[in-house]
Amino acid sequence: MDQQDTLGNYIKGERVKRNISLEQVSYATRISMKMLRALEDDDHGSLPAPAFVRGYLQAYAKYVSVDPQDLMLRYQHHLATASNVKRSALRSHYLYVKERYQEKRQLLLIVSLVVALLVSAGTYFVLKGKRERRKAAAQVAALMPAPTPGESTAPSAAAPPQTKAPEAKEAKGTKPPLEPKTEPAPSEAENTPKTYNLSLTATEDV
Repeated sequence: MDQQDTLGNYIKGERVKRNISLEQVSYATRISMKMLRALEDDDHGSLPAPAFVRGYLQAYAKYVSVDPQDLMLRYQHHLATASNVKRSALRSHYLYVKERYQEKRQLLLIVSLVVALLVSAGTYFVLKGKRERRKAAAQVAALMPAPTPGESTAPSAAAPPQTKAPEAKEAKGTKPPLEPKTEPAPSEAENTPKTYNLSLTATEDV
């Protein structure tokens, strides 16, 4: 058995050597043209389960007069090779996914470190600014002259101005009540009795 020859190429070559058309094989074996083309083209993705493929190969080998056992061995070899290829592909895919995951993890770690550094730097500068402002305020307070004794440090609070309560406006159209008239009180000069001073002077006769 030529291991380098694929299953499809082998059965197709045997059919062509015997001058048998694909339509004749389909008619004699009751296998659809689609399935026969998939067998000869090694398109195993379009073929059904391996149990059905073995049945197709046995019918094909019987019609074109080739050794069915040889076809089964070739098909078994194909399945083993395909399985190895599939496992290799899966492993390659797994390694690719693992590598991508590690790259993303490293990138996430780097981003986290950068964010942590930015937060730390921001906090440091904020605290530094507060300390500098407090230091400047303390220096300004130290340069201000101290108040002399007896001098009031705070200005006396001025008494709040008294405000008159607003007088209620008289209702429109109403007259103010009349106040009773009172006689003017007599002045103090009129009520006081008049007094006269009398002085006597004595003279001597010569």
